[in-house]
Amino acid sequence: MINPVLRREVKTALRMRKTFYSIALYVLVLALVTSIALYIFSNNSSYYRTFDPQATIILYFMLSGFQLGIIFLIVPVLTGSSISGERERQTMDLMLITKLSHIAIVVGKLLSSLVIVLLMLAASMPVYAILFYYGGVSLLDLGLMMLLILANAAFIGSLSIFLSAAFKKSTLAVVVSYILILVFTIGTFVLAILFNWVHGLNAPANVNSNWLVGYVLLLFNPIVSFFSMVDFQSGASTTESMMRSVIYGTDLPSYVKYTWFIGMCINMVSAGLFILAAARKINPIRKHPARKVL
Repeated sequence: MINPVLRREVKTALRMRKTFYSIALYVLVLALVTSIALYIFSNNSSYYRTFDPQATIILYFMLSGFQLGIIFLIVPVLTGSSISGERERQTMDLMLITKLSHIAIVVGKLLSSLVIVLLMLAASMPVYAILFYYGGVSLLDLGLMMLLILANAAFIGSLSIFLSAAFKKSTLAVVVSYILILVFTIGTFVLAILFNWVHGLNAPANVNSNWLVGYVLLLFNPIVSFFSMVDFQSGASTTESMMRSVIYGTDLPSYVKYTWFIGMCINMVSAGLFILAAARKINPIRKHPARKVL
């Protein structure tokens, strides 16, 4: 059976014209960017216009990075008001007295936002089909990239839902979500650099331990996971160069090329923890330790 919260939210979203207008505008922008990039990458030196197939891979990563950035902007807006909006409309109590568990309510809210993300990704497939015409990108590569984007969407969405449950105002929850996204994208770089600078990586005895701490910090960075996927699919070494410049690692282990997979696992585990925390927040009856009666 479909989650009732998911069914209600999806029906409400699909009955609104602005949902389809937003997706249509999103696809239009993607198609426009793709057309301009194809024109720039084409060779006009001869009478017959030619195109370098290597540029297809570059355009594929550009589109994927653009979609990941759009996810960072849209998901907090979709989920930041999921719980606090119910409180503002004074409908939260009605939802809590139903037979649904608190986890089912939170999961339904999260899945409803992910459905919109899935619609956006599905609507962008015709644009990616243009790249398949030129070659250089496989369906497996595209599937892995879409999984990475969905994993980041689930992580950001669960974080925003937890903040929506923690704060009473939707605006505050959305703003804090954007701040935390900046912390995960930019703050982890800064923390990794500061940690290795404070502990002095120039000392040979501390190289391995400091490198490991910096690497763990960067695992929470979605940008690092994205470039790791780029390296995995293209055979480049952008992630290793990035880590050498940020955490000054000298001997990088072989599992660095699977950073994208480790990052996806961390995103899913973190999403589960945020869901449990949000479910506990909306629970009106919380267990407290028993107090001794004198």
